[in-house]
Amino acid sequence: MKYFWKENVMNEEPILFVRKPGELPAGHLLVPAAEIIKVSNTSGEMVYEEGRDFCLSGDRRKIVLMENSRIPTLDAAELIRTPGDPHSHRGIRAEDPHLLYYEGEFFPDLQPRFTYLHNGWDGAEPVIHSGLLPLTHEKLKNKDPLRMVVFGDSISAGYNATGTINIPPFCSAYDKQTATELERIYGTEVICKNVSLNGMSALWALQNIDRVLNEKPDLLILAWGMNDASERVPDSDYIFALCRIMEEVRKVFPLVEFLLVATMRANPQWTFSCPEFYMSYLKGLEKQVKPGVALADMTSMWAELIRRKSYLDLTGNGLNHPNDFGHSIYAQLITATILGDEKQ
Repeated sequence: MKYFWKENVMNEEPILFVRKPGELPAGHLLVPAAEIIKVSNTSGEMVYEEGRDFCLSGDRRKIVLMENSRIPTLDAAELIRTPGDPHSHRGIRAEDPHLLYYEGEFFPDLQPRFTYLHNGWDGAEPVIHSGLLPLTHEKLKNKDPLRMVVFGDSISAGYNATGTINIPPFCSAYDKQTATELERIYGTEVICKNVSLNGMSALWALQNIDRVLNEKPDLLILAWGMNDASERVPDSDYIFALCRIMEEVRKVFPLVEFLLVATMRANPQWTFSCPEFYMSYLKGLEKQVKPGVALADMTSMWAELIRRKSYLDLTGNGLNHPNDFGHSIYAQLITATILGDEKQ
């Protein structure tokens, strides 16, 4: 696994091109491209050509589609939905048009993937604390089986990864990517148990802690916050629930270690998007970091991504789930957090 912020190759970065009257569709790469290596549709079966299907603008970040490009586009009118449309959700204000929402293959089919050389990541790098998960490292280095349990909402349940919706290229959700990478590095078994459930929040997790206890975790990944924020749960209640979960699990398994995941951000135009809650949750999570409790900050990472790209490039459903690229970023950040300085 390559960490995108440490490499000079960006792999399969998606762009969703929106077609507007009188304009050629355009989108943006995360960083300026030195050379385009490959552009394909999601399945990889169709390969697109520079000069025939698209061109790079002068800043080397903007991609503009050519006339008669084979790359699929979304008509801008499709983004404006009406109440009652099954493929819509409310905008941030009651008077706003409803937002486009789809599960399944709709968004992946509209997101060609760009692989390109560049001169290095020029954004903020994630803060990775080292030495916080010593017992996890000891098990991995001793080649003892590691029981990694994931407890979160629909994002952690793998929603909108192509492997979850069963379409090519069948990319695994972040939990399986992480487990596979740890097994590759250490040559040991990582038993990944995912007890996540869509639509739930941290308080529900506390009330259903037996889902975790039954799996006897060595490393417990707690990834809550998206639904908590949508429900406007105060940060004090959110942090209380997570701390109680950790306390209760440690009563049964004293040697368990924890990895807290600060959630990605929802579409900022969605009525249930709550940027101020994501940040207050993150600040609360940062205060829990100590030996035995690590933090993967997807909140800040996602803010950096959508500062450079359209939210539609990164979403799997239009609202609050990552696509394959987003799941890969989750996996990279979580894997880097587990490893600390080791094996990087």
